[in-house]
Amino acid sequence: MLCAVILISDPDDYPIICNHLTELNDQETHPQGTVYEVGKFSENGQVWKIVIAEVKASNSDAAVETERAIASWEPNVVLSVGTAIGLKDGVNAGDVVAESSCITTSLAKKLSPASKHDQTLVELAIV
Repeated sequence: MLCAVILISDPDDYPIICNHLTELNDQETHPQGTVYEVGKFSENGQVWKIVIAEVKASNSDAAVETERAIASWEPNVVLSVGTAIGLKDGVNAGDVVAESSCITTSLAKKLSPASKHDQTLVELAIV
């Protein structure tokens, strides 16, 4: 079964994502304290195991949680879901924004594209 990890930085988004999952009843706690909930998502005959966790929105916390989730669950894809308050022109409320590389705005330095890794890392933003 394919596996996706969804890391959620905005507590308001957590129940919205849960509403799309079935069999959301398993809960596991990582030794470092991260609480994961496990459910399923089915579409077009494809069933995914979905692992979700609420995480802090800071860059360093997000990086640690992403690494922890990859090591713990070995997902096919990791989604970081949150509110992109820094986006402006051409982006409207409810838009989904996906990027192919990771940029750290605090250093304004472009990092390696996520495609260099075994897992596909995509950041989604709900604005």
